[in-house]
Amino acid sequence: MPEATLAAMVFVAVAGLINIPELVRWARISRVDFWIALSVAIIGLTAGLLPAVAIGVVVTLILVLRELNVPKARVVGQARGVLGVELDRGLYTANAQANERRILEIVGGAQEPIRALVLGLEQQEVMTITVLDALAELDRELATQEVTLHLAGLPAAAVAVAERTPWFTSLRSAGRVHGSVRDGMDAAAAAPTDASDGAVHPGEVDEAR
Repeated sequence: MPEATLAAMVFVAVAGLINIPELVRWARISRVDFWIALSVAIIGLTAGLLPAVAIGVVVTLILVLRELNVPKARVVGQARGVLGVELDRGLYTANAQANERRILEIVGGAQEPIRALVLGLEQQEVMTITVLDALAELDRELATQEVTLHLAGLPAAAVAVAERTPWFTSLRSAGRVHGSVRDGMDAAAAAPTDASDGAVHPGEVDEAR
């Protein structure tokens, strides 16, 4: 079969997979989705289905990772110098530092002096050394501002990993690990105002590796 004929057959087959009305709908609703779909379609017409699928998967993965890396921290309460902050998505290697910076910004931007931060981590199903390091660093940064870090709502699987480190066990023994943000805020409000109580020391997470 002549190459030109074969190419035409492939072109027609790929073109038949393109849904023009759907592309128009995507252009009206989401420009990002439209340009991704159009780019994949053009690659499919010019380079074949496999390269088009590969490009589509890579671009989708990049968009997902970009979304996951955006900090999602919200203030859920503030009273008597205690600030409650909930993370709406779990921490992992790529977004830990960005979330740490965001939390520090929230504390620094509070309208009244903050002496304790209760951080809700209900979404933290998986706990890693990187996340523990980031939380320990956040604890140290807050301590320099005379703010005590409390953790709340950690799932059992995450606690099972975290409690293998001296840093987390020191938090627990100091009464700074709670079942919920509300419980943590109540406990922090009733705790002594000395931010150094239960403070951890640099390197305690590393020692448990």
